[in-house]
Amino acid sequence: MELRQLTSAVCQIARQAGAYIRNERSKFSLESVERKHAHDYVSYVDKGSEQLIVTALRQLLPEAGFITEEGLAGHDQEQLLWVVDPLDGTTNFIHQYAPYAVSIALLQGHEVLLGVVYEVCHDECFYAWQGGGAYMDGQLLHVSTQKINDALLCLQLPYNSDAYKPVIKRLIDELYGHVGSIRMCGSAAMALCYVAAGRYDGYAEQYIGQWDFMAGALIVKEAGGTVTNYEGETDFTQGNSVVATNGIIQNDLLKHLTNEKPHDKKKQTIDSSMVDRAICFATKAHSGVVRKGTKIPYIAHPLEAMAIVGSITDDQELLAAAVLHDVVEDAGVNVADIRTEFGERVAALVDSETDSEVPGMSHIDSWQIRKQAAIDHLAAASRDVKIVALGDKLSNMRAMLLHYHEQGEQVWQRFNQKDPACHAWYYRQLVKSLSSLSDTDAFQEFAALVDQVFSRYEK
Repeated sequence: MELRQLTSAVCQIARQAGAYIRNERSKFSLESVERKHAHDYVSYVDKGSEQLIVTALRQLLPEAGFITEEGLAGHDQEQLLWVVDPLDGTTNFIHQYAPYAVSIALLQGHEVLLGVVYEVCHDECFYAWQGGGAYMDGQLLHVSTQKINDALLCLQLPYNSDAYKPVIKRLIDELYGHVGSIRMCGSAAMALCYVAAGRYDGYAEQYIGQWDFMAGALIVKEAGGTVTNYEGETDFTQGNSVVATNGIIQNDLLKHLTNEKPHDKKKQTIDSSMVDRAICFATKAHSGVVRKGTKIPYIAHPLEAMAIVGSITDDQELLAAAVLHDVVEDAGVNVADIRTEFGERVAALVDSETDSEVPGMSHIDSWQIRKQAAIDHLAAASRDVKIVALGDKLSNMRAMLLHYHEQGEQVWQRFNQKDPACHAWYYRQLVKSLSSLSDTDAFQEFAALVDQVFSRYEK
């Protein structure tokens, strides 16, 4: 099936999901809302929409895998991947506040082949396929021609408020009164479509998932616009940030974003004592604690994680984040304390390594949910986040292999999750999520250790 025909079929699937969402909104109750993370919500409608979409897309293209927000489907080395947000703008949906949308993209490697976004409230379907232009309900779209002084910008507020708050404060301070105006719409997919349609002149957001922006980004590009990540790189598909404009104001907006990055190397003064301070901080936080099932002081793990990160980069803040990565989750330290002591970038990296509890469920009962969330987070994360995570996971694998050789199958009794097949699934997915680091020796060692430890538990 050619891309144009495939796109048309996906539009129909998106409309069907939209009809389901519209119908459920008419009888929706706030009691149906679940909390995924702080200020990040999900309902049965998100999950019902995703199930409808996944079922239909599997029939349409059986050979494709999935990256989905709610994790109802996955992938296993397929060349083609459907990237699905079944309800982008869940908070808007909950409050009956437009817009909210269905977003579906088809990804091959780092190329987006097609994108469809259906906006439920106004019954508008935006779509594009590679090389075919961008459309809304059959009408050809083109970005605006406004310059920065008259531009209407969309600057969103992602859920990672601790990390992004200083950025958005500075952006508002620098841009408010110097551009046409600033808006927030609550849906990344729709912000992108509005850029493609010329309703917005530019949009920027960070700490979002691939499912949020993949379809809309292609629609902007096919409408003549420009899309990059916050670093200005045109390959935006593997990160967690997106900047989309009419092209005319792209460099103007990127200048403000570049100035905003806490880790901007032009502005950063390397604190040679930062790593030493981080080691002292972590040692105090983990004082008296040993690694599970051993007599080894816990601090040995973050120190090894830091050494692994040091084999990849000499970035002082990444090294500090590596040695501090467990102090919030395991030692009860507040992220705000990390921010005060080590700065915004280190705090954001440590926060990204913190495992969130699932309300109303025990730690073991929520294991699969938490691990799937961690996998999805890493898949969409920046290279910096992945480097810190690799340090942690490789250190864990080294310890696991050592203890397996000492204790055999009894090693699994040390963990809350005692089924080795579950650990095998988790670590296999981590290898996939961290595969963009395959150019490093640390990743190659990690993948080899996962094979060595878990191949015996897989059919």
